[in-house]
Amino acid sequence: MYVSLPMVDTSEGLNSELGPFLEGGDVLVLYKTVFVGNSGQSSNDNGYRWLKTFLGHFGYNVVQVPLKNNVLHLDCALSLVRDGLMIVCEEALINGIPEELKNWDKISVPYSDVSRLAVNGLPVNDSVYILDPEFEYIGK
Repeated sequence: MYVSLPMVDTSEGLNSELGPFLEGGDVLVLYKTVFVGNSGQSSNDNGYRWLKTFLGHFGYNVVQVPLKNNVLHLDCALSLVRDGLMIVCEEALINGIPEELKNWDKISVPYSDVSRLAVNGLPVNDSVYILDPEFEYIGK
């Protein structure tokens, strides 16, 4: 199935922030749980609500993850390396680590590295995770 977001509501003008807005970097999928980041920079509440309603029909649990307002996307503050292991900057997550991930092992990253995209890597499989060499400290 393919689906797209509904058209943006421009009833309040072309610069309306109603949306719904939802960007890929704000969405992390873990089996039937979908985490949606919201810092006010890209995805918004209406995007989250639309996704929650749409995916709810298919048995998905959609969890909003509020971010500090200078964090571009959720994948800049949280990465799911493999089942049971995450890279995270807890300081960037307004409500802390989502309940669904609290028992996971974590590799912590300082807030100063969030804007430098330290957390934004690519999990290829359970033993391969691609990351900028500048942040080699994360893998040690």
